[in-house]
Amino acid sequence: MALFHSHCQLQSNPVSFENNEAQVFFDDCNEYLVVYKDSVFTVSSLKDRTIPPQSLDFVRKDAVLDVRFSLDKRHVCIMRSHTDIDVVNLADGSEFNYTCKGKEKGNMLHGFVWLNNTMCDLVLVTSGGLELLKFTPKLDSMKLVKHDNRSIHWFIYSHPNRLMLLCSGKDYNCIQSLQFTPDKLIKIPDFNPEVSSKSGNKRTPLEKANFLACKLYDKLCCVYVFAARQELIIYQLGKEAIGKLCTINLFSACDHYAVSVMDNLLVVHNTDSKITMIFDVWLQQWTSHPIAAPLPLGGPPSKTEEGESPSGDLEPAEQFIQEWSFEQPHYILDRKAGRMWGLELNLEHLCASSSDKVNLVRCLLKRRDARELTLGVLRGCVREREPLYSLLQIFTIVVDAALTASSPPPSTRAGKWWYYEPREDDPPSEGAPSSGGSVGLDLPSKPIDQADCHRHVFLPIYQAKAVEDDYLIAVTTEYLLALSSRGLMAETVMVEFLLSLIVEASPPRYNVLHQLLQYHVMQDSLSVAQRLLELEPAYPPALQLALDMLHRLKAHEQVMEALLQRGAVVQAIHYAKEKGGGVRLVPSHLLAAARESGDDHAFFAAYRFVTAELQAEHTAHRRASPSFLPQDACDDHVATTSASSAEEAEVEEAETQEAEPQEAEVEELWLKRQRLKRQSLKKEEVEEAESEEADAEEPAAAVCIQCALPVDQTPPRPLAKRRGPWRRAARARHGVVLRIAPLGAEAARASELL
Repeated sequence: MALFHSHCQLQSNPVSFENNEAQVFFDDCNEYLVVYKDSVFTVSSLKDRTIPPQSLDFVRKDAVLDVRFSLDKRHVCIMRSHTDIDVVNLADGSEFNYTCKGKEKGNMLHGFVWLNNTMCDLVLVTSGGLELLKFTPKLDSMKLVKHDNRSIHWFIYSHPNRLMLLCSGKDYNCIQSLQFTPDKLIKIPDFNPEVSSKSGNKRTPLEKANFLACKLYDKLCCVYVFAARQELIIYQLGKEAIGKLCTINLFSACDHYAVSVMDNLLVVHNTDSKITMIFDVWLQQWTSHPIAAPLPLGGPPSKTEEGESPSGDLEPAEQFIQEWSFEQPHYILDRKAGRMWGLELNLEHLCASSSDKVNLVRCLLKRRDARELTLGVLRGCVREREPLYSLLQIFTIVVDAALTASSPPPSTRAGKWWYYEPREDDPPSEGAPSSGGSVGLDLPSKPIDQADCHRHVFLPIYQAKAVEDDYLIAVTTEYLLALSSRGLMAETVMVEFLLSLIVEASPPRYNVLHQLLQYHVMQDSLSVAQRLLELEPAYPPALQLALDMLHRLKAHEQVMEALLQRGAVVQAIHYAKEKGGGVRLVPSHLLAAARESGDDHAFFAAYRFVTAELQAEHTAHRRASPSFLPQDACDDHVATTSASSAEEAEVEEAETQEAEPQEAEVEELWLKRQRLKRQSLKKEEVEEAESEEADAEEPAAAVCIQCALPVDQTPPRPLAKRRGPWRRAARARHGVVLRIAPLGAEAARASELL
């Protein structure tokens, strides 16, 4: 038969036993395989294969219906009939018998379990209820400490959770749940599972083979296999409540399904078609399908001289198993072939057979020791050029898992869903060691952070040139968007990697870089700002982006340094003035940069600014002297300034001397004009006086020299009440009024002349 891959396979080291005329029992509390043949019990440990099989030949020969060892490994209880048990002391071989109550009334014994705690040592499950037994001080008998009366048809016990499921009711249709704590018995509410098929409302009795008690993701659960509807119904159990967690569609018909629990996963075996399906209750909120494609159960890994085959090819399990009998939590007992196999998950084959990468990553992040596989799946998604929206979903899931791992764990089993969780330090019975049968919460592997994604996902793909530059830039951007959607800033290593991709692309994607920086998708850092400054020759806007980033980082000295290196001395001085005391200046650097710029105005502005700052520091008692000190290393700049000042003084003096003769000529001309003006005024005063004398001798009529009309006939002149342009217009219209003789030839001649 051809080799194939399978996500669930047999372990490579089964436990073999003698199967000819032998009785085989499985002690699930201790994970012991017990074979009874010819009055000898052979005990093999499935948990620790290094322990060789042990034989017990001192037990009396009689019928054996069931056998279980105590948790402290000091006693063994043998069920001889449906009413009696024998308890054997392994230390001295002594034994005693105990008969269940109500034997004469038809009370039958269904089975028993060991507890070995302060409440009781042994629990008998009978058709009439529970009998809690405890050893007497001499350990030679047992006494009844509590009898819980109830009708029981069958029971299932999960030792890791100390949970017992009891089937009761007149029609075998009610499930009662109990939990055993070290000092009391906790009763969980009863519930009636759905037992009616789609074709009708006929209810059928509940069968023990269709139920399983387990814990999934810190939830106490009861799994019910509804074969008639091809469904798996999971109920969540709590101290005060019962609820349906989810319903899983099995997508295949079968008369009898078998369910195994491994790493919080439900492995469903179709015993008719011999295929296996893996379901994760955590994924039921997103999908109802199995994690991977249904595949046949695989055989043990093929071995070579160097160990297991590196190809991972398997043979079908049918070649190794003749009789299928599934035992909890993940064993197959083959009584016909004389072997007991353990089941294990093959996560590598699970990844290879899954087409839904989003839910596959969700599943892997919940598994133990699956960190490398998860990183491999991420690499594969990028290499296979998955759609960007799918990659964004995957990256968001990875980021959420890292956030959940970094935050404090929420309170579990709170409120109505509280249940007792056994621990290894539960108080055992007196003189007995701690039991090691309790199982803690399965914690997922270490979360994947940004450094892991850079080192194990993006960098290998970039180095191998597995995808195009544009696609890798888009993928890295999607990862940064996933971080941003959860309120996280990208670390420097991711920002620098994306910056390298953008710059080294052909052609460079500077527009993408500008947008990422503008919307703050990239985290501000000094290294990124320095890289942007280096990009200025190729992309001039990178300078402003770098300065803005340095300003947000409050790296004011770096802003000043960048401006001075580019000769922007005046801008640097303005920036320093805006920041006030937030910028620590080095006078020598500022003056040297101003001097190298070759602009004398900038140099003297810098010199004045530096001297003002030194004076301010001296006033604030932060400096011993307002002048330059030797440690300032500014002697050359001071000398240059002094020399320039002397030269300017000489130039001003020469200009003053040249301007003195010109000023004397101007002053003489002004005095001459003043004399002429005074003479003109005196002449006008004389003429006015003569005119007044003539007017006094004979009244004269007033005539407007512009209109040539007597004043009494001219329009009124409201000059006293007008201002501005109106007054100027009136003057222009009426001109100057002169007084002339009112009558005679002189007046007529004057009128003609005007």
